[in-house]
Amino acid sequence: MMAEIGNQSNDYLSDVWICHIKTTWLGKKIEWIIYFEKDMVYKIETK
Repeated sequence: MMAEIGNQSNDYLSDVWICHIKTTWLGKKIEWIIYFEKDMVYKIETK
């Protein structure tokens, strides 16, 4: 997952990361919202 996210993620100490994946040709931003609990991923959303 870290190879996919690269340096676009939020601070590693945060419980929620928001990572920009791409922008469509219509200008819509595609982002992952990754939630952590006890240092483990427990939910991933695409926005």
